[in-house]
Amino acid sequence: PLQLQQLAGGTGALDPAFEQAFKHLWADHADAISLVYSGTGALKTDFTRTGKRSPAGVMNDLNNSVVRYVKNNFFDGFRQDSFDFFLGYYIVNPLAASPFELDERPARYAVLPGLLVLGMLMFTLTLIMFHCEYRTKHGPNVPSHTQSSF
Repeated sequence: PLQLQQLAGGTGALDPAFEQAFKHLWADHADAISLVYSGTGALKTDFTRTGKRSPAGVMNDLNNSVVRYVKNNFFDGFRQDSFDFFLGYYIVNPLAASPFELDERPARYAVLPGLLVLGMLMFTLTLIMFHCEYRTKHGPNVPSHTQSSF
């Protein structure tokens, strides 16, 4: 905190409350920036806040590192692409297929999943309607095959 000491008049002594507040502000800012970029808080913020490492801080860093690894390798491709695009680093490859071109597979590949979902929906509706009709005819309490004739 040499710059902070210069702001304090060059005496080399900072108010402990101000230094603590500044360290917390610095660590909170690091967490906010890291959250935007990596999806987790910053690493080693326990050291930034207190000046020493703690076992809880090490475990928090381990957790953040594992989450970063998983997000980076499995879920964050679109995020990096958007950063590259907005920063002007996106390179257009004229040989690559455009994501905006129409799918050239036969229509049955697009229609089949929709028909499957529609069939399952119709089957479910038929079961519901049959159940409602059955309860209307035979009463809401007990199915007719278990009623006694006494």
